[in-house]
Amino acid sequence: MFLPNGNRVASITIFPTIFTFYVDTTLVRRYKFPYCGKKWKIVEIYTKRDAMFRGIYETTIDAKGRTSLPARFREILVGTHGDERFFLTNSVPVDLGGGLHSSGLLIFPYQEWFVFEENFRVSKGFTSDQRKSIMRTIISPAQECSADKLGRFLIPPTFRKTAALDREIQFVGTMDKIEIWSMSEWDKVRAQDVKNFPSGTEAAAELGL
Repeated sequence: MFLPNGNRVASITIFPTIFTFYVDTTLVRRYKFPYCGKKWKIVEIYTKRDAMFRGIYETTIDAKGRTSLPARFREILVGTHGDERFFLTNSVPVDLGGGLHSSGLLIFPYQEWFVFEENFRVSKGFTSDQRKSIMRTIISPAQECSADKLGRFLIPPTFRKTAALDREIQFVGTMDKIEIWSMSEWDKVRAQDVKNFPSGTEAAAELGL
């Protein structure tokens, strides 16, 4: 399938509730088509690179669990993914060695969560125990959240406890998702990242690192 300008279509994402769909091309461009009366009209062309969550933002969370998404992250959720809603769940545990682990929280764009669930449902290669671990750690605890126009939302008490969130927290962009860490856990994870960094490996060299 090709667009009129010759770009080959790689995928189509449909948001029926807001009468919008997106067409991703192999030239890393995304075309946004909102429904306009009796016809579809191209109103926006931008690169998929602009749709990635990047950056580390330090902010705060109050005693009731209220915090705010960084403005750039909210722009991507609404402008690129077409929805201010998202799913909040536990992050993948980070092995710190010596039997210790660190955990944060993970934000999935709303529609991407359902893609993840379906991919997990049909996935192969996990043992029974591994599937149960993913289910209990990531999928079962997930909650739908929504940020207001200023990006404010509430982190439930259970998540604040498991992620050890105190007043100062970090929002971390990881391209297709967003992580949330307490400052203390983030320091531990970054120290482990230094140990895990693939310095001198062929794979790193291929990336130009």
